[in-house]
Amino acid sequence: MTLSVPGCFQTGCRMSDLVWVHDAALRRSHPVFQAADGTAKAVYIWDESYLRDSRIGFNRMAFVLEALDLMAVEVHEGDTVQTLKKLCEAWGINQVVVALSPCPHLNRLINQVKTFITVTVVPDILFSPVQVDRPATRFFSYWNQVKPVIYGRIRRSEK
Repeated sequence: MTLSVPGCFQTGCRMSDLVWVHDAALRRSHPVFQAADGTAKAVYIWDESYLRDSRIGFNRMAFVLEALDLMAVEVHEGDTVQTLKKLCEAWGINQVVVALSPCPHLNRLINQVKTFITVTVVPDILFSPVQVDRPATRFFSYWNQVKPVIYGRIRRSEK
């Protein structure tokens, strides 16, 4: 599955940034898109081994593909690192911009990409700037700590 712009490989499109989209940053409002230059192309690498190792289920894969379609992101199939290297060379990319992820496997891939090109890792906007008292082992315990602040902000801003 390669849903790429065919002319770029033949004509040698030149860009400076490439946004590498992954499954933890599936929205156009993610700060990673503002961090890249205005001509940056966004790509997602459909890597069977990454999907298998990450144990991503069928429903999640369908969700990812639907989100990428809505975002108008090019999808390229293959090994993540090798495909990114090929795209960077073909398109004259100077920098890969990628969203920060808590996923260790994805972070290993990011470090491998850093061996051949400059990579800028962009953090997401915090859901809540609240400092939690104790680490939450489950979402419900985290939610109980931040809910008053979040709902308090919503109520205050609605007034």
